[in-house]
This record gives sequence, structure tokens and C-alpha cells, in this order.
Amino acid sequence: MPATPIFPLSREQAVSIQSHSVQRDRGIFLEIGMQKTCFKCGIEKPIEEFYKHPRMKDGHLNKCKECTKLDVSNRRHNPESRHMVLAYDRERGRSLQRKQKQAERCRKNRRSKSNVEAQKRWRDANLEKRSTHLKVRRAILSGKIVKTPCVVCGNPKSEGHHEDYSKPLEVIWLCREHHAEVHRKYK
Repeated sequence: MPATPIFPLSREQAVSIQSHSVQRDRGIFLEIGMQKTCFKCGIEKPIEEFYKHPRMKDGHLNKCKECTKLDVSNRRHNPESRHMVLAYDRERGRSLQRKQKQAERCRKNRRSKSNVEAQKRWRDANLEKRSTHLKVRRAILSGKIVKTPCVVCGNPKSEGHHEDYSKPLEVIWLCREHHAEVHRKYK
């Protein structure tokens, strides 16, 4: 069944309808449990399986979340469009709005300007370590490496430790306490 809005005739009817299995979504009344068909995969799914979009008649995209994520992933990892995606990301990161949001997040997280500058100095002084950390992060996200509990105590909150930064994917998983202990031995 395609998604169709229900428009109440009066305010009293709207309140009555809202209280009986109908939710208000951007000025349009949608039945709870409403189904919609994805134009990409052709599967009928609940309306909650579609991203909201203000310009669509029913307030949701016509492509399900799963198909949308697959399209975005394919576009980002396609070698032909990769340079355009990277250029877009760089430009978006430099936008005034992004910088303002980042500054607001910094204020909310109580990260001082000096702390941010110290982090930048560390990154600049430790390019190999930073590069290794990013490679491990990407490998975890792509599934090449699986994060495991601490090898000493079994704590599931573990951090990656490198004996040799020239081998970025050779990681020993340690909890924060044991990781700090290993680094104290180096000093």
C-alpha cells in the first residue's frame, strides 16, 4: 500500500485521530504501521524504514534506509568518483557552518583552545604514529581487524598498542590501565 496522508477535516477530528494510532509528521498525519514500497529494491517496508525528507509528499524518501546506505557506500568507494567525494568532503569541512559547529562542540566538551593546539602539535610531531592510528581505525571499520578484549585482563574496553609503528596492522589489544603500564616501562 503506498503511503498516503490522512488530512483531518477539523481540529477536533485531528485530535481524535491522533489519539487513535496516528502520529503527526511534518504537518501530515501518517498511520502508525503504514507500509511503503522502496523503488530500488521493490520491497514493502514500514514507514520507519525510510529516511525523513521534507520535500517528499509523505515526508519520507522513496528509497529505504538499507538501499540508501548501499548507494552512498558504493558512491564513496567507487574509484571513479572517489576524487569528487574527497573534494566535497574537504570543502564541506572548511565551510563556516562546520567550523562553527566544531567550535560549539569544543565548548560543550570543555576542550580548551590550548588543548586543541596541543593535540595538533602532537599530530604534527608524530606523523607516523598518527598515520598508524588512522590505518588501524580504517581497518576496524572495514572489518580487516577485529577489536578484541584486553589480552591481560579481558576488559572489553581495549585500546590498540603497537610494538612497531612501521607494522600498523600488528596490534596488541590492552585496556587503558595495562596500556599505560606498558608505556611506563618504555620511559
